[in-house]
Formats: sequence, C-alpha cells, structure tokens
Amino acid sequence: MVVDALGMVVSASAFGLVYGLAARQGGLSIVEMLAMSVFVLAGAAQFAAIGLIAQGVPWLAILLLTALLNARHLLYSAALAP
Repeated sequence: MVVDALGMVVSASAFGLVYGLAARQGGLSIVEMLAMSVFVLAGAAQFAAIGLIAQGVPWLAILLLTALLNARHLLYSAALAP
C-alpha cells in the first residue's frame, strides 16, 4: 500500500517545492503560502496568483482570475455526473 502511494508522494513533493520557491520569489511569507495552499486547492490558480501578486495586480482581479481558472472544475464535474 505504501509503495502504491510513492508516485503520488514524489509528485506532490516536487509540486510543493516548486510552488514554495515560486511563492518566495513572488514575495509571499510562509503563512501566506500555507494559506493559499489551504484555500485555493488548485495548482494552476496558485501559480497564476503568485505571478499576479508579484506584478502588483489588485486583489479583486487576482480573485476573479483564480475563480475563472477554477471554474473549469465545474465543467469537469458536470461531465462526470450521471
């Protein structure tokens, strides 16, 4: 069972490392990085938000972009619904 999860652990660890490095370069603190990981729950939105934060984009625009980026999950779930 542990061996079966090894691929996921390696993948999640690599994503976490890259995200952490990008967030530090974007000027986020450790608390902000962790909060984004808890509340955003989508890797693409996290990376998009970091880039926009680093450029000084207003928060409302960042929230709107990440919401639109995550809206694709609604389409995925609708396609999978019976």
